[in-house]
Amino acid sequence: MKRLWWLQIIVLIFVLSACSNSEENEEASNDSAEETQTEESTESTDDETEDNESTEEESATDEPTEEDSTTEEQADDTEGESEESTDTASEDPKADLYFDLNSAEVQEKLFSTTEGNEDGTFQQDLITNGMTQTEVEEKYGPYEFTFPTGGGSPAIYGNLGVMYSERAPYGTGEDDSSNPSINPDENYVEYVWYYARVTGGELTQILGEPDIYEEEESMNGLPFYVYQGQGEDGRYYSTGASTYNSPDGEMVGLVKREIFDELPGEDNAMIEADEEEAISVIEETYPPLLADYYNNETENVMRYLTGDALEKIQANRETGDFSDHQSISMEITNVEQLSDTEYQITANRTYSHATSNGEQTEEVTYTLTQDGNTFVITDFE
Repeated sequence: MKRLWWLQIIVLIFVLSACSNSEENEEASNDSAEETQTEESTESTDDETEDNESTEEESATDEPTEEDSTTEEQADDTEGESEESTDTASEDPKADLYFDLNSAEVQEKLFSTTEGNEDGTFQQDLITNGMTQTEVEEKYGPYEFTFPTGGGSPAIYGNLGVMYSERAPYGTGEDDSSNPSINPDENYVEYVWYYARVTGGELTQILGEPDIYEEEESMNGLPFYVYQGQGEDGRYYSTGASTYNSPDGEMVGLVKREIFDELPGEDNAMIEADEEEAISVIEETYPPLLADYYNNETENVMRYLTGDALEKIQANRETGDFSDHQSISMEITNVEQLSDTEYQITANRTYSHATSNGEQTEEVTYTLTQDGNTFVITDFE
């Protein structure tokens, strides 16, 4: 009996022990499951954090920073400055030298008696007497072109025709009447006229038909226009416009006004204009060109010589006695009209050359005949 009792006790102990192990295994299993869930939750949280950080970084990359904004503004400013610089560089330096013939201000200076310069030059304060060619062209750029007239070869800048003291601008002399021997630092502005820069048709469209029209009075046999009228002060004006062959074709060029106390008739106006042109050739054009010829610099004086005068001048140069020539002054003492197309002008000419023993003054009488809108010297004595 005792063995059976102990056997029952031992079986009971084994059963109780087995139940205890099962509970511990369940608790261990539950703990393990909880730990697994905790780890997965932690990993999920870490992944979400990384995703959020990545999203924030992308968002931060997309949004402009203060530095980016400043850089963009600087770039905009730089582009603006570049555009302004380009605009400045492309500006015409002669822009201020254009004066519209259709404007009331310009017409008042050319077709009245109370405005503008009394001597017929064009009133403005941009290119003024005494400036050198160097100063003019440093400010407004090189002249556009030049052409020969009775008084020399004016240089054209915009709507201004500038006559320099050397009666031509410094230039190559290859394609125009400029002179490469001129020193531009000593070539001074003496006259500034208005250069119309329009065709004959445009001129009459703006101003109407001229009071006097001469079909072949300008250089090269081109038209000459004259407008006349009375000013508010009771005086009269006569404004002439010549026509020239310019790089743009046949254009109305220099416009010059004269003022009279009495109404000039057609004949009187033309006679007075012719006389002034003849005087201008002797007083202004001929002396410097003659010196250039004797000094073997240019032969432009040939344009104003013909007949006996041409032969005498050529013979003089061949002797070599007239080298180192300087034309110092030409003082007109008498003007006589011989016919409708011929004048005789007497002047005291002061000069020096290689064999003159210093300055010499001689009285010379020149005979001139009309050639187009200028005059040529046919003889002198």
